[in-house]
Amino acid sequence: MKHTSILFILISLFAITSCDNDSDDPETFTGNFETAQDILAGVNGFTFFNLRTGEVVTDSNSTNWDLGFQNAGFEIFIITNGGNRGPGQGGGILLDVDYDQVTEVPADSDFVVESAETYSIDPNPQGWWIYTATQLEPNHAVLPKTPHTILVRTANGGYAKLEVISYYQGNPDTSSPEFANLQTRPAAGYFTFNYEVIN
Repeated sequence: MKHTSILFILISLFAITSCDNDSDDPETFTGNFETAQDILAGVNGFTFFNLRTGEVVTDSNSTNWDLGFQNAGFEIFIITNGGNRGPGQGGGILLDVDYDQVTEVPADSDFVVESAETYSIDPNPQGWWIYTATQLEPNHAVLPKTPHTILVRTANGGYAKLEVISYYQGNPDTSSPEFANLQTRPAAGYFTFNYEVIN
């Protein structure tokens, strides 16, 4: 009887282990992140960035980049390497959720793929950024929206999440008098962001 009970336990443990290995548990972020500083967005084209190496790259017609940045005034583009904007497997999701609260990678079907009509990450005000105009202080500033998190499927099919920290050179204190003054405000179009990559 005792041998039968032990055999039953072993079979049960094997079945549970097998089920765990076959399950599609979502990948999770660790909470460790890198910071990219002062990535200057292109004006007439894109600046391409490889999240996996943390480097700006120039070979745009390849899978050697994951994000492209462009400063186009009232549209600020962050594109992914996929669809009709690159040869990779890229896609994106924009969430109005705190960066620290996003811990799991969504299903692949949830990622928006670039197309002629659609950007995977909304480039307009109230997407990941706001324009203060004269209604908010400091006036006429581009500020990252709070909260926001951008999820990225990288060109090689990995995953990343990022949070834009600043759109100005040197990641300045946006509550300072120097920033409020348009004459002393640092140059715009410089991305600083925290990010974590799961390859």
